[in-house]
Amino acid sequence: MESSIGLYYFRGHASKSFTPCASIFRKDNTLPENVAYSKMMLNSSDSFDGKTNFQKLALMQHHGCPTRLLDITTNPLVALYFACLPFSDKNGPTDGKVLIFYPTIPRLKTEEFDAVKFFSALPRLNKQEIDRLKKDLITRKSISSANYPFIYDELKNDVQYRDTLLPIYVSAGKTFPRIKNQCGDFIIASLFNDIHMPTCAEIVISAAYKESILRDLDMININGYFLFPDLDHLANYIKKN
Repeated sequence: MESSIGLYYFRGHASKSFTPCASIFRKDNTLPENVAYSKMMLNSSDSFDGKTNFQKLALMQHHGCPTRLLDITTNPLVALYFACLPFSDKNGPTDGKVLIFYPTIPRLKTEEFDAVKFFSALPRLNKQEIDRLKKDLITRKSISSANYPFIYDELKNDVQYRDTLLPIYVSAGKTFPRIKNQCGDFIIASLFNDIHMPTCAEIVISAAYKESILRDLDMININGYFLFPDLDHLANYIKKN
């Protein structure tokens, strides 16, 4: 299948049973989105000063806090690395998989797009506010800044119901070494859909070949330290090699 705009995105899963879901919506996460967001802002305000809502989410994602962002990459070898990481379930070592996404122009945006700004502001709301927002959008087909001024810090236009239904591919600025080295972008979950991109193909990676593929990737500098360039990952890479 050919992407309509000549761009493909990839994501690697260490187990073929995993589904592409943003961490804040996964079954093993019990932390409400607004609680995760507020705690990060309160306890490390200096780190987030001057950043947009989307940039705040990207920084939270970078440090492992659950968010509505899903990491993707334009480099298939980066996705292959993550698909080859060891993982076991009750039946033993698992096959991995590489997901291939085919973005279309209407669903590929930059962080300056109003719907991206809108989705990036949602972590500021609690569940009751989210439910009310959904109801208002369904009944009125749009919301205005008069009713939701705290969402409109960065928006220029009223939000339309049709723009809130599906997740969006976000071509993000490479502001962190990790994102740059991983050729990373994001999918941001929408108001009505956490992560579901239907135009997606999969390549299964046999568990029996994972270790040898990782060795081959290391030979071309696709390894844990390159993808996560910090001292902790450097030390771990040195210990293993």
